[in-house]
Amino acid sequence: MAFYYLWQPTAIARVYDAIRNITPKKVEAALWSEIRRTNAHPGWWQAGVLLALLGMIAGAYDNASRLGVWWYAANGLMVVILQVFRGLIFFMLIVITARHFATTLGLNRCYQQFEIPLTVLPASSGGIRAVGRYALSFTVLLAIIGLNIGLAPILSTRLGEDYPFQVAAYFLLGPAGFVLPVWQAHRHMAEHRDRLLNELAVRYQADYAQLVNRLHEDGKEASASLERLKAIQETYELTRKASTWPFNLELIYQLAATLVLPFLFTILQALLGRFLK
Repeated sequence: MAFYYLWQPTAIARVYDAIRNITPKKVEAALWSEIRRTNAHPGWWQAGVLLALLGMIAGAYDNASRLGVWWYAANGLMVVILQVFRGLIFFMLIVITARHFATTLGLNRCYQQFEIPLTVLPASSGGIRAVGRYALSFTVLLAIIGLNIGLAPILSTRLGEDYPFQVAAYFLLGPAGFVLPVWQAHRHMAEHRDRLLNELAVRYQADYAQLVNRLHEDGKEASASLERLKAIQETYELTRKASTWPFNLELIYQLAATLVLPFLFTILQALLGRFLK
């Protein structure tokens, strides 16, 4: 997690650089300035400090109520050391999530400044596809945390009362963290595709009307009009099949595997326990 905390700003910069080439030059300076202000807002790390303190207070209260019962609450020094590390982890998690949210706001500003090109053939990287890869990287971090949640039934003899809520939050935040940066891109790409399809349909109808008129006048002109109609129809079909998501199907498989794998041993244990009864 500490590595991701340090690596995330570089990943965010790479995402913005990947779509910089398709940003209009006349709005680029103002756009990037606004994005930098959003990411540098002190509220992100201040929220991290506040929630880290709250987590430390709650953890210390729980440890104090079990002082001498659990190994990590054997004495006051262990409680202090545990809560310092707990606060640091909470701080990093909140700041990482805040950066992710700030990146989403910045990407949405980018999407409003240009038309995202449609991808007819599948591509795994480059351009807007970098957004999908970045969204998956956030889910990979969440899966590392999910590994602790997923192995808890195996490694612990007693689960906390909030364990079901932790599992629910994990499976809600995982897909949400992936979809959040790409949802607005999907909407803009879908709107762009619909506009193109409408323009092609109007043009096809106009050329079709001209073809019907020319059939009685000039055979050569009619043949040329028919070729244009075929070209428009083929373009329409290619555009209609174009994906409106900035990722390919392989990334969805990786997302599903990333979210489920931390719970694999627990699931296998439950299945074996059921069938071996």
